[in-house]
Amino acid sequence: MRKLGVNIGSKVLVVKRGEIIPKIERVVEEEGLSLLPIAAPVKCEVCGQALVDDGSRFYCPKKDCSKRILHRLLKFQSVVDIRDFGVTLIENLFKDKRLKCISDIYSLSIEDLVPYFLNEESREADKKSLGAEKVYKSKKAHTNMKLSVFIAGFDIEGVGETTVEKLVAAGFDSLDKLLSANMDQIAAVHGFAETMAQIIVEGLKDNADEMRALVNS
Repeated sequence: MRKLGVNIGSKVLVVKRGEIIPKIERVVEEEGLSLLPIAAPVKCEVCGQALVDDGSRFYCPKKDCSKRILHRLLKFQSVVDIRDFGVTLIENLFKDKRLKCISDIYSLSIEDLVPYFLNEESREADKKSLGAEKVYKSKKAHTNMKLSVFIAGFDIEGVGETTVEKLVAAGFDSLDKLLSANMDQIAAVHGFAETMAQIIVEGLKDNADEMRALVNS
């Protein structure tokens, strides 16, 4: 919006890219239009922390912001693709403070999951929850995964599977090697600049304890 100079009330030219995706090409300048500037958010709507503006997006820098934690849990689930462990279930477990970090996903027992599938009357009647058993088996089946998937699941900004695969191909083919890598070593990999190297090193450092705990559990 900044680059294009878009305001509330602007008339814009929209084109199709890739045969379907609409893209705002430019602002059409016309006299007589009543324009209002777009007010950018300044604080996180959840924790009140001042947002960081990196030029292309706004984000909350507070690591323990509940919205960021929930987003991390959802990101891990989507990357690792733990089927049957859906968004609603994650949100409810998070709301009940049963999920506070990625490690908690793997600590869930069938008994922990049953209340989210059966009501109290059914539980008292000793009914089995096929849904709870299905989710439990699904997450147990996702304890082994590629290093690139594991790292990408931790929601480090801009670090997806492809990024990690490039680092693995460059010789950082174990968790210990990645966690011990410094900025210069990462920046030396083809396609990585200092800024990306800094993001990766800091992101890995922030999540190192939990990553090691999960691998060693």
